[in-house]
Amino acid sequence: MASSTRNCQSSQGLLSPILARWRVAKARPYLTGRRTLDYGCGNGGLALFCPADKYFGVDISPAAVETARALHPDYTFEVELPRDGAFDVAVMLAVLEHVPNPARLVADILRRLEPGGLLVATTPSPRAHAVHEFGARLGLFSADAAEQHETFLDKPRITDIVKQSGGRLVKFERFMFGLNQLFVVERP
Repeated sequence: MASSTRNCQSSQGLLSPILARWRVAKARPYLTGRRTLDYGCGNGGLALFCPADKYFGVDISPAAVETARALHPDYTFEVELPRDGAFDVAVMLAVLEHVPNPARLVADILRRLEPGGLLVATTPSPRAHAVHEFGARLGLFSADAAEQHETFLDKPRITDIVKQSGGRLVKFERFMFGLNQLFVVERP
C-alpha cells in the first residue's frame, strides 16, 4: 500500500466495488467470532462481518482510517500495527501486490497471530496484470491501484513467501475467472 489513495480504490472504477465484495466473500468464512486483524482495511468494509470488540483495522492511509472511523465508530482503526496483541486471524485483501517485500510483511503479520492462527490473503494473479491495466484505462478498475502495483505473485512465489515467513500454506485457490487468488497461511 504505497499511497494515501488506497482508501478509495475499491470505489474507483465501475467494477472495483464488485471485485472488492468478491474478495470479502472469499475471506468471510474465516472470520466467525475470531479476533481479527484487517491489514489494509481501507474504509473498513470487512468490519461489518466482525464483532466490534474482536476487530482491529490497520491502513497506512490516515484518510482511510478517518473514513473508517466515521463509518464504523464502534470499531478500532489505526495507521500502525499494534505492538502487542495476538490475533486469531489476519486478513490482507488486495495488499501484497502493493508492497516491495511481501515476504517481510507476511512474516510480520504471522508474528502477531496466536499459534494456529490464520492469515487470509488475496492478490491478483500475474495473468490479471494486462486485464487490470486495460480495465483501468477504460475506467472499469482503479487507475491508482494499477499504478501502485509492485508485483504480481504466482503460486510458486506465494509458496516461497510462505516458506520464508515460517508459515504453512493450508489453502490456495484461484477465483474471479483465475484473475485473483486466495491463500491461507497457518502460523505453526
